Amino acid sequence: MSASCGETASKKPLRPRAGMTLIEMLLVLAILGILFGLAASVKPWAFDGRRIAEDSRRLLQTAKSEASKRNRSVWVQVNDGEIRTFTGSVAAGCTVSEEDPVGSLSASEYRGGFSFSSSYENGLFRFNPQGFPRDCYGNPLAGEIDIVGSGRKLCVSLGGSLRVVKGGACP
Repeated sequence: MSASCGETASKKPLRPRAGMTLIEMLLVLAILGILFGLAASVKPWAFDGRRIAEDSRRLLQTAKSEASKRNRSVWVQVNDGEIRTFTGSVAAGCTVSEEDPVGSLSASEYRGGFSFSSSYENGLFRFNPQGFPRDCYGNPLAGEIDIVGSGRKLCVSLGGSLRVVKGGACP
């Protein structure tokens, strides 16, 4: 039974296919790749921001406990790229001669262009043996270390709490 001129062959209707075509699959993978790429560009700051905040909080806690353990003040010096903790003696003009390093934290270890700042003279303060923060003249302190990177600011208080601020100063 062949179809002759003028007659049409009967065709079975195609049933709908289940699944995706190769082009549809490639399109989905491309969209997912773009979304993961966008998420990955945000993630390093968030991850390193959290890490640097935890590390600086841990460093301050160590300085506090070392002051109590050693029964002498442990100094903390904050500058753009580093937080250092050490024992030492204070001289005139709020300068300290470093004697024994306790710990340090360098901003260059983290991605995101972080820097440190504080409002204390020479970026210097100490924890006395009772664990209270004091400036180099012995006055009580209540303040924070500001960690700035990628347009955000992390505020690590001397008491150990942490806040994230978008622009502006730590309140």
